[in-house]
Amino acid sequence: MMLKLRYFLVILIAIFLNIAFIYLHPVQVFATTNALSQASDTLSTSRPSASSPINDVGNGTLSSATSTVIYNNGSRFLASDSAKLVVNKSPWGFSQTGLSIASQSADLKTVYFSGQAGSLLPNGYGTLINAVTASHVISFKTVSTIPLQGKVVITFPSLSANDTQNAASPSATTFQFNGLASSGVTINSGSGMIWGLCTIAAPVITCPLVNGSTVPGNSTITVTIGTASATLINPTKSAVAGTADKWKIALQTQDSSNNTLDGPTNVVVGTVEAVTVDASIDSTMTFTISSATSSACGDPLTAGLTTPSSTNVDLGIITSSITNQAQLLTVTTNAANGYAITATSSGHLINAANGSYFPDANQGNSANGNSLSSNTAPAPQPIYAGQSAFGIHPCTAFPVGSGNASVNTIFSDSSTNQGQGGGLHNYYANPWNNNGNGFAMLLSSFSTQPTGIGAQQTWVEYGATAASSLPAGIYSTYYTYVATPTF
Repeated sequence: MMLKLRYFLVILIAIFLNIAFIYLHPVQVFATTNALSQASDTLSTSRPSASSPINDVGNGTLSSATSTVIYNNGSRFLASDSAKLVVNKSPWGFSQTGLSIASQSADLKTVYFSGQAGSLLPNGYGTLINAVTASHVISFKTVSTIPLQGKVVITFPSLSANDTQNAASPSATTFQFNGLASSGVTINSGSGMIWGLCTIAAPVITCPLVNGSTVPGNSTITVTIGTASATLINPTKSAVAGTADKWKIALQTQDSSNNTLDGPTNVVVGTVEAVTVDASIDSTMTFTISSATSSACGDPLTAGLTTPSSTNVDLGIITSSITNQAQLLTVTTNAANGYAITATSSGHLINAANGSYFPDANQGNSANGNSLSSNTAPAPQPIYAGQSAFGIHPCTAFPVGSGNASVNTIFSDSSTNQGQGGGLHNYYANPWNNNGNGFAMLLSSFSTQPTGIGAQQTWVEYGATAASSLPAGIYSTYYTYVATPTF
């Protein structure tokens, strides 16, 4: 009995010692890696891509349209953007590129095009997209040596299950690789270290060492992703306006067996909308009427007459010869789309005492001429010496077509001489209104901002001749010239 008890005690002591050994000598396993230092990712532009569904309704809302309505999801389209319209609804399905953006409304719901969109939008289905592309320059410093056949691994955010855009279109959750190939990625870690072609398997880029190269610890590695012809597409906007969306890009180094050496270290980049800077220029415009001692209209001014002032033109005594006087109209403005000058008179050049008048030149030699029936009719006609007529004729300076204002072609027998033909080549009119019809004849115009003297000036030539039958007396009429800038 004592022997059995001794054996039992030995067994208990052995068990106790074994348990004590276990608690006195715990086994712990650690897996540690080093963080990469000085890690950064520099984007060539941090502007988010823009992508918003069309919110127009009905067939053909973009057919020959200069604007479209979209949903306000924070997307911003800027002037000069080249956007595209994508429609993915059967039986249509098309993609139109090259839509030049002019501007976007303040509420972000209307986008204006620089010209016509020119696409038939089926029942409002479609998405307006401006994919903002950027290159990435990623730089970091290693801690551990990258051994033979080691590699650098860069991992972008993954595409979410609910974000299934085409790889060549913007994503809401990651940078789309947009057809990025190995040739679009370069890696550099100093001389004597040779890297092979990087492999692209979105969202991962892997760059291996080759030809027996190693990279010692404390080395700076720079990876450039994207070229002039192949760049990544920035994600669309998610955060509130003025706050950057943040994206984590994981960097790590590995050995030939894919074991991690340094990292993964996340480098954070932000995409944020461009800042709009507004400034205003006040509209300016001056219009002056001044005397002229000569004109560019091809006719000599009649000698011996009183020089016209800005408010009065004295044609003197009219005979069977043609009398010509002139004034100079000058428009200066910062209007981007130029200006137009129109003219109307109070009526016939008339003798108020007896009611006789000069027939309007645009009525021929008819003594029963009526007022304008439109802005261009009755059309101007030549003045023939000795056949009673009165009217005005516009022209611009020589040489023709060298940045001068354009004369209304109805005042000449040639569409190219700018009213400079002289004689019977010049057509005259006395445009006036009856019963408040509001018609006026266009004299000249300029379609862009008039910066040169020739672009700003128009001569008005007054012409009159009388048959011997026209009664004696004082004849008068009043002209109103209107210069209208187009801002």
